[in-house]
Amino acid sequence: MLMRCTSNLFCATIASIFILSSTSIGITFASTRHLGEGEVVTRNNVFVDVTDAQRISASLSGKDVPIRHYLDDYAAGNTKPGSPVPEIYSGCDSEEYASRLSYGPNATGPRLAKLSALLLVMYGDKEVTNVAKKNSLLSAIRDELMGWMNAGFRKEGRLLTFSDYCSKRKIDPGTAKSLIALDIARFVPELVFTLDVLRLYNRLSEEDNAQVDRFFLHHISVLIEAANNHSAFNKLPCARYDNQTSMHLLAILSAATMLGERNVIAEVVGQAPGIMVTLPAQIDGAIYSAGDHPRDCFVGKEHDSGYRQIAEIAAGEIVDRYRNHQFQTFGYPLWSLTSLLQAFAIVRHRLPDAVKNKLQDSLDYYAYYFANFLENGFSAVPLETRSYPSYNQYAGKPVSRPDNASIEGADGIVAPFLMGKHFFPDDPQIDAVIQRVRHIGGPRAFRRVGPLFLKYVPFHDTSP
Repeated sequence: MLMRCTSNLFCATIASIFILSSTSIGITFASTRHLGEGEVVTRNNVFVDVTDAQRISASLSGKDVPIRHYLDDYAAGNTKPGSPVPEIYSGCDSEEYASRLSYGPNATGPRLAKLSALLLVMYGDKEVTNVAKKNSLLSAIRDELMGWMNAGFRKEGRLLTFSDYCSKRKIDPGTAKSLIALDIARFVPELVFTLDVLRLYNRLSEEDNAQVDRFFLHHISVLIEAANNHSAFNKLPCARYDNQTSMHLLAILSAATMLGERNVIAEVVGQAPGIMVTLPAQIDGAIYSAGDHPRDCFVGKEHDSGYRQIAEIAAGEIVDRYRNHQFQTFGYPLWSLTSLLQAFAIVRHRLPDAVKNKLQDSLDYYAYYFANFLENGFSAVPLETRSYPSYNQYAGKPVSRPDNASIEGADGIVAPFLMGKHFFPDDPQIDAVIQRVRHIGGPRAFRRVGPLFLKYVPFHDTSP
């Protein structure tokens, strides 16, 4: 039977029990997972499978469409001799891994994912020049990925444990340690996506697969321990159920699904103990319901506008709304929502309808702002009084970035609505966002969408 939070009071009670046990008697964290004698990993594709690849290729391969142009140009600029590639790192600093694999200049995760997206576009293409191009891309992707699997994340020849990781951020040690989970989690989905594509092309040897299995089995345990540490450290509900926890759960779930780790998947969905904040609890805690009050949260200092909340709460709002710096008030909630939708996509058949309904409520709430105020260049919510619930929380906040980044999908702000259109095809609020992107963006609409969302793009509407 699925165990989930049915009310905020229940969630808070469970969370307080976990925190009490973690601070007074110590949390029992997952031990490092190893394969038993004769045990075989069941490898699964997580984000894209053969059906997805065939559909994407049929829609885009050999066609003069903006998405294809963008991926071709990106590959040309990132595979030529001398293209900058982050050096493989093997120290303890988790932020250094996040920089080199997730958000730093030419970081490995997003770069390999984009190159892999081009391989999806060319899947099944037997043209001689494209076969050579595919083989070159596959070799480059495989070699860089396996370089990290074989040489990164090591201490004295073994993979780093959670206690081995450090954070060199100049902040208090507890906060720094609580960020280790996010540093690791943020690059996992893109690496899993890349592995999906390499396996579609049968490009990994058995030795490669075995090393990948060892790496991710180990890091599933590290991530669970790090995520539980984050949940235990953050006493305020707005921090415990924030975008970081959503990202932790997606990373754990994507790695566990790839390796067929059923026990871990059961922990994520709340059917077994082990993870302090499960996916149902996170969705319940992160997304406000009608009649809720603002979660207890940080209070902004007199001269620090980093935190701000109004008293009004609307159904569907996400706790990260309190983030007040440029692009944060929408950016952090929608980043959290995107991670939750990606996790939902993987295990939706194991979750109750209430979870699905809450996700739709959130998409519907935020759709208003993007269906009305999204533009090609910079735009913000008008500074005026409107009757839309909690409008004053967002008045004046940026909705879209310059240089068409939002309309084209580069900043990820439209990604949750693309997923929402797939899961809730008849929802008029979600459809209004998609239609605005198409209308304003024209042929540029969704041109630079993230690789993990490529399969959700309405390709038939992206041609000039």
